Amino acid sequence: MSPNQHSPDSGAAQSGSVQISSPEPDAAARGVACHFAWGSGDLRATGDVSRGEQGLVVTRVEITAPSRAGITHGLLRRVPLGDVLRFANTSSMVNDPNIVALTTGIRPARPADDYVIPPGRVLVTDELLRHVALVYLEESAPGKDRAVLQRLEERLGRPKGTVRGWVQRAREAGWLGAAVQGRMGAEPGTKLLLWLGEQMNSDEVLIKEFARLATALHADDPAAVAAGALRAWRSFGLSDFPHRTGIRPSEVYVAAEILYERTADEELAARVAAGADEDEAFDQIVAEIGERLDQAGA
Repeated sequence: MSPNQHSPDSGAAQSGSVQISSPEPDAAARGVACHFAWGSGDLRATGDVSRGEQGLVVTRVEITAPSRAGITHGLLRRVPLGDVLRFANTSSMVNDPNIVALTTGIRPARPADDYVIPPGRVLVTDELLRHVALVYLEESAPGKDRAVLQRLEERLGRPKGTVRGWVQRAREAGWLGAAVQGRMGAEPGTKLLLWLGEQMNSDEVLIKEFARLATALHADDPAAVAAGALRAWRSFGLSDFPHRTGIRPSEVYVAAEILYERTADEELAARVAAGADEDEAFDQIVAEIGERLDQAGA
């Protein structure tokens, strides 16, 4: 399984780390939202997270333990399925098939802070509920403790009762997914996913991110590279090339524009047309792009 282009921030999860990766097409067709892998010492767990009626649920777990001890009840209890779901929740925006623009690896910087709640009584609008949903997702992300309501009370500037009501309204309006009893956190609602997709796919956001990457990769003319990467993105959309490499699509487009002044797919096609073996040419292009990214520390 290939690494997710938009993995959650790395961090400890009950003496281990959780890694999220995108499902293969056949797994996605079965409803699998993502795969997960977790490890601590000699204990390893892998499996699937799928979309259920009440949000994301773990539907498959495979555990590998030291042969000298075998799998015991105590070892089973160490696998942090709650952390797995929280990490999956943060990456669900990436894996949602309706929001393909999010697989560029581009996110706005703290979008929840763009909206300021005025003092006093306020009208409960979609803008307010979107803000509440974004803050809620941020404050219930992996690595946060369970005092979500206390932090929301402070950030939103309202008493706990009002905050509870706003969160419930956000769920009912589709900005947050349904709550699951006994589980902290939430999944983004359909309305929030659609809004985020629109934000991520705007030319303004894309060109800014492409220019940032071009600068980081020491392009001679970052603006020209960004413009070329944007034209390639608009022309070719979600190429299969990045998903075969595990490199973020945004990085592939920008690096290819610098190295070849065309897309990685076009470069591959040209090399194959010139007589190169397709697999060898693919591996060589991946190595060249990876080397460029490594040199710049992108």
